[in-house]
Amino acid sequence: MKHICATLLLLCSPLNVDSDTKFIDEVKSCALQYNSMIDEIDRIPIILVLAQAIHESDWGKSRFAREGNNLFGIRALEGEDFIRAKSGRKVKSYLTWCESVNDYMELLLTSYHYEKFQKELENQWFNDEIDVNKLVDTLDLYAEDVYYKDKIKDVIKSIERRIK
Repeated sequence: MKHICATLLLLCSPLNVDSDTKFIDEVKSCALQYNSMIDEIDRIPIILVLAQAIHESDWGKSRFAREGNNLFGIRALEGEDFIRAKSGRKVKSYLTWCESVNDYMELLLTSYHYEKFQKELENQWFNDEIDVNKLVDTLDLYAEDVYYKDKIKDVIKSIERRIK
């Protein structure tokens, strides 16, 4: 129930109409679409999707977001379309932002790298107590930055302040 309330709060909150708001609206729409097609127990809080998209893509302004619709810095596997990063690594390229959001959410829900995330999400669902910060704490393997989780939590706080 709290999952639904948090989503409704995010959907019904007034925001300034600017490029950041357009970014939030588009990513939120993609995430809601994905969540509507999966079991309740697997639904990822929208604010987490937004926070990672904002941080990873600089509000959709990064080169990966502009050239490859990659909002989450997801690396390409062999045979997938990609953009080459300055470091030489291959970052996956998507046709749309929604495709990127779907792939990111699927990654969190199915990859063995995120088993701690999956277990925490399930535990929160069963206890009807969503704690996005606890979910963020399970994302140790998402980025190499040792401060990554703190940065995502800061973005979540800024989104929450913005929608109040």
